[in-house]
Amino acid sequence: VTTRELKECTELHKIPGMHHFIEFGRVPYITEEIARTAAFEKKMKSVPELLKLPNLTGRQRQSILHFQDTQVPIPRNEITLLHAALGKILKKKVKGESKTIVCGSYRRGLPISKDMDVLISGDTNRLAECTKALLDSGFLIEKIRHGNVLMSGLCRFQPSYGKEFQDRPHHPARRIDIRWISPESFWPAVVYFTGSSNFNIDMRRRAADMGYRLNEYGITRKGRKRRIPIESEEALFKLLGMPYREPRNRSR
Repeated sequence: VTTRELKECTELHKIPGMHHFIEFGRVPYITEEIARTAAFEKKMKSVPELLKLPNLTGRQRQSILHFQDTQVPIPRNEITLLHAALGKILKKKVKGESKTIVCGSYRRGLPISKDMDVLISGDTNRLAECTKALLDSGFLIEKIRHGNVLMSGLCRFQPSYGKEFQDRPHHPARRIDIRWISPESFWPAVVYFTGSSNFNIDMRRRAADMGYRLNEYGITRKGRKRRIPIESEEALFKLLGMPYREPRNRSR
């Protein structure tokens, strides 16, 4: 970044409303046009004021309502309790065997995370059933996006999940992504969604150099469609000739 570019950036921030335009643009599902109207035409100065805008979709309204909450980092022990509660609900309400794991920065051992990234795997895709059970139980307070294999929503800690955080005046809404992963893709997906992004890039580059194609769904030889069975993280590392690295050592 040059001195001239830094100066231009500083000058941009001096434009009336620019700071708020940038902030509004960070709210999920708020388009650049909406952010521009709010900041420059309506002279709005805070995210909650966006609720005064006409013609907002339900998804946009929910994003505005919970935006401040979702900016608060999630302590590691809260994710542990939320994951335990999620597991109990699914075991009680959803038929069939499945396993769940929290990936992302939580699995890498970081003390805080910006959201929860949960993988669920089993012989049958039961994401719709899982989502309904979590909504009915009150674990999920909002379903923002729901596809065949991915549900993005908001959850909230409840006092029944554990004795921690009982002195909180307010339990923030937490962003959560729940992905259904087929059994044959489970361990490659665990590695991929554990991260970090830099670690994943290095691993995919290593695979490419050896004639493989690696992604979150599995590993194949280039030019072939059949996935190579992977029974554990360690097996994937071994296949690529890499020494196994614990998740806590993948955050570079």
